[in-house]
Amino acid sequence: MIVAYENSTQFLWLPVYSINDRAHESPIYIFLAVFQIFIYCSTGYIIVKTCSIFLQIKLFHENINILMAWFLCQWFEAILAKMVILPYQTGLIQVGENPGKAYFSWWTSEKSEMLIVKNKNEIWSLYISSCFMWHYMWSVIFAPVIVGVERLCASYYIQNYENSRRRHIPILLIIITNLITIPYAYFVINDRIPFLVAYAQCVLNAFTVLFGYLIGYRVNIIWRNRMEGGRIDNYSLARKFQVEENIRYLVLARRLVFVVVIYLSISLIILICLVFGVVQGYNTVFVHILDNVILSAALVVSITWIFCSPIWKDAFIKSLPLVRKFRKMSRPQNRFTPNASEVPETEIYFIQLKNAWV
Repeated sequence: MIVAYENSTQFLWLPVYSINDRAHESPIYIFLAVFQIFIYCSTGYIIVKTCSIFLQIKLFHENINILMAWFLCQWFEAILAKMVILPYQTGLIQVGENPGKAYFSWWTSEKSEMLIVKNKNEIWSLYISSCFMWHYMWSVIFAPVIVGVERLCASYYIQNYENSRRRHIPILLIIITNLITIPYAYFVINDRIPFLVAYAQCVLNAFTVLFGYLIGYRVNIIWRNRMEGGRIDNYSLARKFQVEENIRYLVLARRLVFVVVIYLSISLIILICLVFGVVQGYNTVFVHILDNVILSAALVVSITWIFCSPIWKDAFIKSLPLVRKFRKMSRPQNRFTPNASEVPETEIYFIQLKNAWV
């Protein structure tokens, strides 16, 4: 939604399609609202369980787990922003020079389709929540790139990366990400970045993730083959372990990479169709799809990431309330017999790794 001021040439670009829409007056809206609340609650639960599982069952270095947990938990930033935006969307809070008029657009250059307000104070809470929503959206776009940078750091410190915590790496990467996404959110919402430039950045990030993955996988395979053939002069056990770790991560993350690229592609296609009016007559349907696609990013990544590993998948399925209750009913356990834990089994790799440097 493009917002214009009455006595100014400045514009705001809010990540909102509808304003003053009286959708809540429709009888079917209550069913849609209940369904969305259920989806949002389920998403929050899945994100928390996902982060808990891969922080407890450590298949990879803790630095990449910290980054994944940070980016997934940013979904809560988006859902809080959405709770503030929703009353403006549904018309519970009406704004603009003509409060009874409903406005529908994602991005437009037509003055008649813009929401006209006196000043920013009139929509201050909507403006702040939109800043957080833009920040979340740009974080989603840059997160796969930053995770790839962490793997580059692992390759750079190939001699002893897995034997060292190097906690400063995820902290610095999170700070750098916010130094990029916060200005992006500010400039986009204040219409300082042209639409095509912002769109091109999204496309560039998607290609960077895909080609970065393919190149990284190929390079590590070459390194492993050279080590096995004895063609690397500075061969060491630490280097071999790190290369194997990189390959193991890339193999497990293959599904996640392609899902992320497909997700970004679908989002960009829907967005470009809405902006250029390709789906005239179906705008409402497509905007609801886009709205839910944006908020389902963390859900898609969580499920895909968990199901990349059989151990993570089993731990996740066993943690589901209905499954856990059914297992207790079907197979009551002796309270004196401790439950088997997958954690030691999954950490054998890291135990071997530490012993390699002793």
